[in-house]
Amino acid sequence: EARIYHWNQHADRMIGIENIPEELRVAQVIGPEWVYPNDPRVALIAAG
Repeated sequence: EARIYHWNQHADRMIGIENIPEELRVAQVIGPEWVYPNDPRVALIAAG
């Protein structure tokens, strides 16, 4: 569940939180401390 929620948070940031109606936004509660340091998705996200 945390991975799904983290993905939804990231999707909101990619779209632009300000572009999403408040009632449809995902609360940005999972911070970088929850992302495993060796997660290969981190490099993919950084590459854009």
